[in-house]
Amino acid sequence: MPHEVLKAFSYSEDGVSAIVAAIGDEPEIPAALVAGLIAEGYIAETKSLGGAPENKMLAAAPENKGRDPLDHDGDGRKGGSLPSVDDLTDEEINADIMAMPSVDFDPREPKAERLAKRNAGRAARDAKA
Repeated sequence: MPHEVLKAFSYSEDGVSAIVAAIGDEPEIPAALVAGLIAEGYIAETKSLGGAPENKMLAAAPENKGRDPLDHDGDGRKGGSLPSVDDLTDEEINADIMAMPSVDFDPREPKAERLAKRNAGRAARDAKA
């Protein structure tokens, strides 16, 4: 529950650093300090106002009944609108694979040879620039 500062005071959350509470502030005060500060008249509990009615989700609203909250696009599946792999045709999968950039990497090739190829490619690219 929020509390309003009635008299200025200092307190510590970690036992090392001091926090100054000024009159009119509503700081986050550790629960262990609240009862004593209220009793001494340093703070008072403030009544929190409820949210605006237009911001509250109505449990009985028809659009909220029987709908999975994780189904964002209403297709009956959790998540967004990306199709699952089961929905893709072989042509679509092959097109995606062919669109991927080729990678000239063979894990069986010795590291020194891979580095030499990489450095040669970089040198050729830099020579063009």
